[in-house]
Amino acid sequence: MAEGFESLVREALQLHPTDPDFPEGCPTRLPKDVAAAKEKYQEAMGIYFDSLGVSQVDYETLKSCYTGYVLCLVMDKNWDEVIKVTSRAEVDCPVGKPWFLAGMRVAKKGAQLEQASVAIIDGRTSEASELLKQARENLDAQAMYTERWYGDLYDDAQERLSSLEAELKTAT
Repeated sequence: MAEGFESLVREALQLHPTDPDFPEGCPTRLPKDVAAAKEKYQEAMGIYFDSLGVSQVDYETLKSCYTGYVLCLVMDKNWDEVIKVTSRAEVDCPVGKPWFLAGMRVAKKGAQLEQASVAIIDGRTSEASELLKQARENLDAQAMYTERWYGDLYDDAQERLSSLEAELKTAT
């Protein structure tokens, strides 16, 4: 079953180019064919949600699937589903890299802001107020994850620098 999930994700990723700045393979650009990619992601997520546990799936594959699926949902402006899927992603990928978790919060915040604007137009002020409050909380969480991401990048750079300095000392 895990192989079916992963092969569907690979098929979806063929429709969905990755950003070279993110070598882990998570799609960050818009898919060439949103409808086809979304269909593949829906099929893969259906397999995942119905029969797999997180321990049976490679986290990078799972994060790629979530990222691609959320991007497709954003393109469709399916805000209810964006909120649902991003919430599920944070539960399923608690060890997700900070940039992945920040991305999920960005998508969720955007969906909540879109829903709040509709609620304001429709005169549902209490609903709009609650959505704006949730969007602010997601902005705070996004900032925390982004700060952690930059901290991780800094730590990696420091580690590489130390390694290069050690190599230089042994070479001289």
